[in-house]
Amino acid sequence: MKKDFERDLFAAPKLGRRLVNWLRDHIRVAHEVSKNVSLELFGSFLTWFIMGLSLSFPAGLYLAHLNAEKVEGLVGLKGGVAIYFQTGTTESEIAIIQDWIAQNPELELKEIRSSEKAFVDLMSIISDQTEEPSILEGIDHTVLPASMLVELPSGYDERRLAALKAEIEELPRVDFVAMQYEWLERLAAFQSLIENLWILSALLFGLASVLVTSISVSFAIRSQLEELKVFQFLGASKRQGRRPFIYLGAIFGIGGGLVALFILAVVLSVIEPSLSSLYSSYGREAFIVGFDLYFSLILILSCMVLGIIGARLASGRELDNLDDMIA
Repeated sequence: MKKDFERDLFAAPKLGRRLVNWLRDHIRVAHEVSKNVSLELFGSFLTWFIMGLSLSFPAGLYLAHLNAEKVEGLVGLKGGVAIYFQTGTTESEIAIIQDWIAQNPELELKEIRSSEKAFVDLMSIISDQTEEPSILEGIDHTVLPASMLVELPSGYDERRLAALKAEIEELPRVDFVAMQYEWLERLAAFQSLIENLWILSALLFGLASVLVTSISVSFAIRSQLEELKVFQFLGASKRQGRRPFIYLGAIFGIGGGLVALFILAVVLSVIEPSLSSLYSSYGREAFIVGFDLYFSLILILSCMVLGIIGARLASGRELDNLDDMIA
């Protein structure tokens, strides 16, 4: 009973001392690795630059994917619906459809064209393109149907447009509904292309970053084989021997992430004048969506994880070879 009590009493202090020693050892190893990296800054910078250059491409495509919707709203790419009424439809009957559109928050009425206005426009076109502008004189304007142009917000797909078309065709005095959604299909295909490209490039260039880190860490391990052999003879575990190189991979990853952010910042600063002129032509202020602190932290964290994976692969392989050499 007394032994159990003493064991419970001193378990917490022992656990605390282990945690302190564990943290102290990690801080010491991280400090030593950082010092060694600073002494070999040129070689480390090459690894940082290759990783940053590789990962800046998928990161840039991701930013392009995020900004595609902004460009869509900038240039006014919105779906259109042309509603043609039956001949002889009165203004009061058109007003009923107008009230229905006003009650639908997704629809925006752009123009109502009466049969008289449609006839005047047709006369104007004929007078501009033919030498006989009086060809339609004496024809009743009511032969042309009244029409209504409705604008849709962005984000409509073909299925929703088909459902909306069927709903409008059920309204009274509606003769024909024309939907304009070709641009939606093209824009959706373009956005899907960008999305697939950045996902595929992230996988490929992420794998390349892992390989670059693995090669760099392998060179670092081979340059310290004699020291590692001594550690093995002194009873150091594989985990202790692997720890400095895991930190080295993390440093390579963080440096690569910072270089990637620098490359993206330079590219965005180069294209900023062109973006400003484009946005100002639409009366908007140019700004890039997504390039913020959250994006930067995620990019650096992802690069650090890739660096750790590459270091883990290299250290495991090289330390296994070291065991075979010692055996």
